[in-house]
Amino acid sequence: MAVSTLDRLLRTRWWIRKWWLLHRLTDRDEALERLTAYAEDADDPDLYLLHLALVRRAGEVGPATATREVRTYVRQVPDYAVAGAGAYKSYLAGGDPQMLDIAIAIFEKAAALTGEGLPERSTVLSNFGLVLTERHDLPQALDTLAEAVRCAPDPDRHLAATVNYASALTTSGDPATAATLLDGLDAPQALAALGHACLELFRIAGDPVDLDRAVAALDSVAAPDDPRWLTNLGVALSERHLLTGRPDDLDRAVALLRAAVAASTPGSPDRPARLADLGSVLAERGPADLDEAVVVLREALRDTAPGSPDHPDWQQNLALVLRDRYVRDGDLPDLEQARTLLEPYADSAPDQLAVTLRMRWQRRGDPADLDRAVTLHRIAIAETGPHAAVVHNNASGTYRALWTATGDPAALGLALDAYRAALAALPATSPERPAALANLSMGLLNRHTVTGDRADADEAVAVARHAGQALKLANVLRARYELGGDPRDAEEAEDAYRSAVVEPTLGETWLRSAQAYGDWATSRQHWPDAAGAYGAAVTAADRLLRRQLSPADVEAWLFAVRTLPAAAAYAHLRLGETTTAVDRLEWGRARLLTDALERDRADLRALAETAPDLAARYRTAAVRLRTSEVRR
Repeated sequence: MAVSTLDRLLRTRWWIRKWWLLHRLTDRDEALERLTAYAEDADDPDLYLLHLALVRRAGEVGPATATREVRTYVRQVPDYAVAGAGAYKSYLAGGDPQMLDIAIAIFEKAAALTGEGLPERSTVLSNFGLVLTERHDLPQALDTLAEAVRCAPDPDRHLAATVNYASALTTSGDPATAATLLDGLDAPQALAALGHACLELFRIAGDPVDLDRAVAALDSVAAPDDPRWLTNLGVALSERHLLTGRPDDLDRAVALLRAAVAASTPGSPDRPARLADLGSVLAERGPADLDEAVVVLREALRDTAPGSPDHPDWQQNLALVLRDRYVRDGDLPDLEQARTLLEPYADSAPDQLAVTLRMRWQRRGDPADLDRAVTLHRIAIAETGPHAAVVHNNASGTYRALWTATGDPAALGLALDAYRAALAALPATSPERPAALANLSMGLLNRHTVTGDRADADEAVAVARHAGQALKLANVLRARYELGGDPRDAEEAEDAYRSAVVEPTLGETWLRSAQAYGDWATSRQHWPDAAGAYGAAVTAADRLLRRQLSPADVEAWLFAVRTLPAAAAYAHLRLGETTTAVDRLEWGRARLLTDALERDRADLRALAETAPDLAARYRTAAVRLRTSEVRR
């Protein structure tokens, strides 16, 4: 309110008569009642409120003090409001916590000058509570915002205060109360806040109804330039995809979260969180987006202080994406980095470190990795909470690995129990369910190989069909065919193997699928199919080997494909293709020699640093040896 407005008020007959009455009348209550009646003559609602506040305050401290206080309010509070809003916007743009502290200090001064009944009291308190919420001073923020709602003089200011109050409730962990406050309000800002509250309520209680309410509320608001709206709707859609598997939700979530990042200025305090959300959703969408997900999550971590409460979650998310990329490409450095990133959280998040160690054991064969993975998964199952399905599914893979390493039937029993517990905890529409079904089918197949029980083979086939993973379906059908000899199983297994080899998207998966198909075709003496499958396996292995950076990583993959060159050569020999058979053998020999040469070079470089004369003698001897080999 401008100073001229206050001057208008103080020069009117109302204030003059009020002044006189307050001085002359002995009954103060009667004076205040009569002055309030005069105030109702004002046409401007804010002028009326100011007039009324002046009357009431004069009754408490006298007309002179009341006039001085109101003049100070009118002259200073608008400037404080502008300065506070400017400092807050600067904080949002650049992330400087000092600017947030300045905004809080300014709004606190404004609140101190805006007494009961003054027109802007609700707005000032609402802004003060908003910046307190941003700094997570939640008890003071909630008290301040509750007062802002109580004293709001009109519907517009009541709405603004209610939205800020509800947002603070959501931030403080009480989204249920926030949703109750906002329910029925159809203003865009109220619907946006309701969507956020329902999203958090779903995360706490897991009720899909709350998630649908969140998506519906946020979808009804069109705010393409607001990064907070873009983020909340994108996250809600990605959560619904995890629950229902709807691909359109996931694609839309990626687009919204990309827009949210683009709308966030560099240095904004919310930008790292938006990058982390985008990285997680990209990884969720599949192998093709993993490289971008790694880049985005690295940027989120880079822009986040190690002491931030978000840093552990984002570091673990990056580790999981690196591990997924290892599965796709077979790059062991990705797996090693994932393990390094997860190690600090061995106590708080044992499950994912256990999975990583088990995968490391599968590639490197160190028993210590498997032993520790088993120990960590026993701890994780004992502490399982809202992520029970994931923990049980992961632990079952570790128990199966233990059975593979030791032959202990108890370990296989634990694996099957964990698979079934995972499936019991997963909703029927969960996109995680096919992987759990596929894993259960392999556990049943393992038990079938031990007991020979036809019932296990039948259940494994039935479960694998529901899982929809071609390689695992082929493996269980093959096992049942070998048990019963039903040609229909053989035909279906062959079709499943072909399907598994068609799409070369995941390096290790493609390699295992092609090798398994080649082995199956060889066992049936279908030499054209065997040669083709082994050829695909050689291509997959070559890609994996070329991506490795260290001799140790190359050696690990060479061990995994050690039988491939001979098997492929044999298939071509049975077809009379001797030249191709020799090529397959030479491919294996060349790979082994390249690995040996690289190790020699690495060793020679180390030797040259410590004993240059000895290194020179070694080079001379190596030249003589190669010359003699050529002559022979």
